[in-house]
Amino acid sequence: AAGAAHAAPASGAAPQPKEDDADAVDEAIEAEVFAAYAAPPLPASLANARVHPGEISESVLLASVAAPSLVDVDPGAALEACANSGALSALQLEGALRAARRHAVVANGVRAGFFLGDGAGVGKGR
Repeated sequence: AAGAAHAAPASGAAPQPKEDDADAVDEAIEAEVFAAYAAPPLPASLANARVHPGEISESVLLASVAAPSLVDVDPGAALEACANSGALSALQLEGALRAARRHAVVANGVRAGFFLGDGAGVGKGR
């Protein structure tokens, strides 16, 4: 009809989603895709490492596979000092330990490399 800006929905028509419904869908999708990151045990000499201040997540697929243990890696005096002073969190120390372990591998006189794929807010620059 002329002049009618909006027609009322026909009876039986699907209700329009509300913003709260969209938020619930987003949260459900996020729960299927991401899991809270659970740091592995560190060597005993790093027991004083502080908990990372940010909320860290990883994909559910990555979370389903256990990373290699780090308890047998010698962190050295520098990482122990960082743990004891609080300069690095347990999460950041984990990255340093993984890099140290990989860098120690020498094949044909060449050291292995390490790629740190952490996202924003993890503290890669520390």
